[in-house]
Amino acid sequence: MRQDEAWFDTITAKHAPLAIALAYDVFVKLPTIVLALWLALRMARDRGAHLSVPAWVPTAFVAATIVLVPWFVTVLLLIQRTSELHNLRLFWTGLDIFELVSMAASGWYLYRRSPYVAVSAMVTAALLFSDAWFNVVTTVHVAHRAALVMALVELPLAVYSVVIAGREVRSWPTADAPNSALPAQSATATWTPAVIPRSSRHRRQGTACCSGSSLAELVKRGPPAPTRSASPWC
Repeated sequence: MRQDEAWFDTITAKHAPLAIALAYDVFVKLPTIVLALWLALRMARDRGAHLSVPAWVPTAFVAATIVLVPWFVTVLLLIQRTSELHNLRLFWTGLDIFELVSMAASGWYLYRRSPYVAVSAMVTAALLFSDAWFNVVTTVHVAHRAALVMALVELPLAVYSVVIAGREVRSWPTADAPNSALPAQSATATWTPAVIPRSSRHRRQGTACCSGSSLAELVKRGPPAPTRSASPWC
């Protein structure tokens, strides 16, 4: 959801707040957005293989989080409860276009059964949740009630997008897990006979089933052909 915050700060602020927002957007948020999208696309391409994640990526995300903490504190303590905003038409139009593109991409990737649906579905969920959040928090009176009604549509779609992404990710094989698909047995594999103890029924029947056959002869004979006999050795 970082892209929505950067978009909102840049479009709606002016004067000194705009300078601060641009500084954080250009030097902190934008690199974090690019890094997150690059990492998500790379992991989707490799279907979750751990080798696709460079060792420095976790450190970069931790550093970005630490750098953003002062900005969060500044917003909490210094930003006024109400303020004049600018370019709201551009803001909402741009956000709607982002949602349209991400939902179209999710539908296309679902149709193609592409692993990239995990990325597009999560982006769609973040955009829908951001849209509902901005609508509900920033409106009053009739507009607030309309925003609540819209949230009843946007939030379920966001949750469903997360479910789609989660199902796709869970279907990925991991590098640490053993391969569940065992290789098929070769037709030329060496046959090793198992020593099958003679049951009490066979002992009572004597050696009528395998009369005159020694263990060496059975090994030399090879695996028996499937028959309707009750004994696998006859």
